[in-house]
Amino acid sequence: MPVSDKRVQIPKSAVEDVIKGLRVELDRRTKEKGAGAFLSTHEVLGVVSEEFHELEHAVRSNRLKDVHNELVDIAVACIFGVACIQEERMDW
Repeated sequence: MPVSDKRVQIPKSAVEDVIKGLRVELDRRTKEKGAGAFLSTHEVLGVVSEEFHELEHAVRSNRLKDVHNELVDIAVACIFGVACIQEERMDW
C-alpha cells in the first residue's frame, strides 16, 4: 500500500481554494509593492530563502498560523519568480 493511501486525503476543492487564495494574495502584494520583475535568479533565491528561514522559525515555535502565513509567502514569491522567468524579464 502506498504511503499516500495511509494519509488523510485532501479534497481537490481544498487545493483549488488555496490556489484562489494565492491569487488574491499575489494581487494584494503586487498592488502594495508593484509588479517590477525580480532582477535575477539570485534575487528570487534571496526572497525565497528569507521566507524559508521565517518558516523554519515558525515551525520551531509551533505556531500553525505563522507556518501557514510563511507558506503563503513562499508560494507567492515562487509564483512571481516563475512569472518573471516565463516573461524573460531576468538578466541572469
